[in-house]
Amino acid sequence: MANQSSLPLYERVNLKNSKFQAVELLLLFLLFSLLTFHFLSLKQYGTPALIAFLCESFFTFKWILVLNIKWNQIKCMEYPDRLLKQKTELPAVDMFVTTADAELEPPILTMNTILSLLAVNYPVERLACYISDDGASPLTYYALVETSKFAKIWLPFCKKYDISVRAPFRYFATSSKPSQEDSFEFQQEWKMVKDKYELLCQKIEDASTTSAPCIDFPEMDKKNHPAIVKVIYHHPQTRLYIYSFSMTREGTSSGPKVAMPFPRLSYYRY
Repeated sequence: MANQSSLPLYERVNLKNSKFQAVELLLLFLLFSLLTFHFLSLKQYGTPALIAFLCESFFTFKWILVLNIKWNQIKCMEYPDRLLKQKTELPAVDMFVTTADAELEPPILTMNTILSLLAVNYPVERLACYISDDGASPLTYYALVETSKFAKIWLPFCKKYDISVRAPFRYFATSSKPSQEDSFEFQQEWKMVKDKYELLCQKIEDASTTSAPCIDFPEMDKKNHPAIVKVIYHHPQTRLYIYSFSMTREGTSSGPKVAMPFPRLSYYRY
């Protein structure tokens, strides 16, 4: 058996079309026969035969062009299942999310964007997500820290049940409650994840009406401050290449029954 990592991700397969080619050759012979007939009839029928000859010539020319495309038919076969077996060949991907104003851009929408990026079907050790906060908002940072905790529940849930809509607000808005046909385990986890997401929304909403707790940036003037870089989560298998004066890491939170790391998540503002 061939090594799975050396197999191509796609290949071109030549289709057998002998019958099709035979029919097309027969039609080509009939078309040339018709052209020959119109050409030999020019002296006898004059202008009508000339018009018919020109029209048939144009049709034959166009038909030959189309036939040239269809003559050797191929089919492209893709094998996306082989992609994940070639993790060592996949490039590292950096994803950037920018936000400028926590009032004009609600943090919960920004956090949903981040969650959907973290949940992409790609090796987590080759992904990194960076959040640029041009508004230097403590609320955005607080929301990001809370979101990183929820991500440790949301990402395993998406992977376990093959969730395609990976932004929580869109998923819970478009999907109905689990039916009786769904497994009891899924029903329980769906409700648990939904409750955790609603709790996240409530925390961010409460923080927006008060001063967001942000002990990492005490007495920080958002219009005059040094550059800030925070590593919220760092996957153990990735190389850390961010240099900063301050760095924190969030520990593994309790909650999800399925332990799954997620891509490196970093926050910075200038």
